[in-house]
Amino acid sequence: MGFLVSKHVPQDMSEVQQFIDELIALKKVSSQLSSFIFKMITNVDYPYF
Repeated sequence: MGFLVSKHVPQDMSEVQQFIDELIALKKVSSQLSSFIFKMITNVDYPYF
């Protein structure tokens, strides 16, 4: 069991790191997108304010 774990750690850790990087990138994109959409909505809904 311990041998299997130690054998699989490097590959799994790189996959985890890649997943985390993708998650962070996705979070940045989604936050930019949501702020952009929020600006669009506020500009459209309240043009006189």
